[in-house]
Amino acid sequence: MKPLTMNTKRLHSLALGAAIALGGLSGAHAQNQTTPASTNAPTPAQQALAMLKPVADRLSAAKSFSFKTESMIEVPSPVGQMIDYSFGSEVAVERPNKLFSKKTGDGPSFDVYYDGKQFSAFDKKLNLYAEMAAPPTLDELIPAVMEKTGLYFPCADVLYSDVYANLTNGLTHAYWVDKSTVDGVE
Repeated sequence: MKPLTMNTKRLHSLALGAAIALGGLSGAHAQNQTTPASTNAPTPAQQALAMLKPVADRLSAAKSFSFKTESMIEVPSPVGQMIDYSFGSEVAVERPNKLFSKKTGDGPSFDVYYDGKQFSAFDKKLNLYAEMAAPPTLDELIPAVMEKTGLYFPCADVLYSDVYANLTNGLTHAYWVDKSTVDGVE
């Protein structure tokens, strides 16, 4: 698999733009904003979705791509103190049925391989290996593995064949927040 490598800064900017446009990748509810009845101007939701659509379409059209991410999550400790976990991911995709992902950092670190027939994961720290027969496409694989194992795919939202449909499924509110800078690029 020789995926097209997307510029990491550009991918981060695209992903951040998508997250901002949607009020968060989880589909978090934003305030409902409407346009006064006296104008035909697009609503804030229409403006945000119009910005998201070409980004999502470009990702959907890519037959292969790869990217790296750096992330941090906050998790409450048993005594209530918040603990920050940092991790990095490398992801390579060839649609419709090939995936390699490597997660490193705090918490579980593992490699994931998928070839359209077999799905396998390897945790080097714990010296654990697991494999299972897999469905024929990433669109089917992602929810099946997440449901069966609880394994989270890095950036799962952009791995589906129709990124826009996946990001907007169940969406009730959207609005434009503002531009942001990622690694020095607006």
